[in-house]
Amino acid sequence: DLVIFNKKVMGMIEKAEGEYTELLRKRKVVENDKKKIQAVIEELDVKKKSELERTWVKVNRDFGSIFSTLLPGASAKLEPPEGMQAWEGLEVKVAFGDVWKQSLSELRGES
Repeated sequence: DLVIFNKKVMGMIEKAEGEYTELLRKRKVVENDKKKIQAVIEELDVKKKSELERTWVKVNRDFGSIFSTLLPGASAKLEPPEGMQAWEGLEVKVAFGDVWKQSLSELRGES
């Protein structure tokens, strides 16, 4: 009976070791896939920021042109708030002549 028990235990150990080895192999595959996915995400983030920057430049140029056409002597532009990048947000800046207004409320005569 002890011999049969030992054979069963040895079989269970071998099976467990095989499963452990397979899990380690699968873990390595998952880790490699994770690295590849992270690299793709980083690449897409760079492309996204580049496209947003390019789009901002074009929209800003068109916005300024339309604004000055509608209101001669005035200028307008879209700018990121201080300390921010264009892809984080933009503010409308307006100027009459060469005087840039600090806020749009100044356009309504508010202080």
